Parts: sequence; structure tokens; C-alpha cells
Amino acid sequence: MRDLFSSPLTRSSDLLRSITGWGFSTFSAFLEELELLGLKGRCFGPSEYAHALATYLGIQIGIEIVDDTEDPRSARWLVKAGHTACLWYDQRSGAVRIFVLGSLPPLEMTAAVYHELGHLAAGHPLACYGPNGTASGRKTVLSKRLARRAPAARPIIMEREARLREDYAMTAGALGPLCLEGELLGQLS
Repeated sequence: MRDLFSSPLTRSSDLLRSITGWGFSTFSAFLEELELLGLKGRCFGPSEYAHALATYLGIQIGIEIVDDTEDPRSARWLVKAGHTACLWYDQRSGAVRIFVLGSLPPLEMTAAVYHELGHLAAGHPLACYGPNGTASGRKTVLSKRLARRAPAARPIIMEREARLREDYAMTAGALGPLCLEGELLGQLS
């Protein structure tokens, strides 16, 4: 009986969140994060953002392009899962690696990397991999995160948040100082 009444409320709450941005980071909050990273008001790309985030979190972040044109089998696991990029964490070395498909157009590749960095900045649980590169099946959360808000608990909400952070990074990185001038940009959510 409880499920009967909670389902419409859940859908209404999700709709309210998507319309108002309630529960998710705002563009102005993202700019505050960029200030912590030393990137606010500067043009930057995924490599600069990854380097600044790695320094802030005290970890290593590597971005690796998977050449899926010459050897389609090398990217099969990404494509099978419906992903253009993935992020994994090696607890032993403290290194995070982002794998992105090399056949993507440049703008899509940039967006895919920002998406994975968005998961990392938000403090979402990271898939752990062993020294031989195989998944351990465990997930871990880093002791430090860039986001002020606690990470989302549901996978669908984590994906929405990462997608939002991807959009913010694309906008702020491309516009640099221009994103600080207009009040209308502060309304992005």
C-alpha cells in the first residue's frame, strides 16, 4: 500500500528537482569549486581540469584514449555497457584512470572525460581494480571530494549529477572569463 502512494510522490519530487535544480549543484556553486582549483575565470580543457582536481584531491588522474578503430576488441567492454568513457580506481597506487574511446569526435570526447571527472569531483563511489587491471567488484569513496554536498546515493541521480557537471565544465572551460560577466549565466542549472 505504501508503494502505491509513494510512487507518484517520488515522480513529482524528481520532476521538481529536474525543473528547479534542487538537490543538484548550481553553476555558481561549480564556479566556487573552480575557484578552489584555481580555474575560475580561465579557459581550460579536460587535462587542466583533471590536473587541478588531482592536486586538490591528492591523487593521480590519467586520461587514456582507447584506440578502438584499429582493434575494436579493445573497447568492446565500453561499448557493451553503452559507455563512451569509464573511470576506475586502483586503491594500491591511489591512481584514477579515465578510459575514453578514441573514435569519438573531439567535442564528444571532451564531454565524456568531463562526465567522468564530474563523478570524481562529486565524490561518487569508484569502481576498484586490481594490479592486473581486472575489476575487483568493490567500490570505494575517496576521503576527500570537491563538491560541498554529500554524494547522491542512487545511480540514476549520480548520472544526472555527472551530466550536469559535464555541462558546467564545458561551459566554464570554453567561456573562461566571459562566464563571470553575465548574470544570466549564473542562472544555469
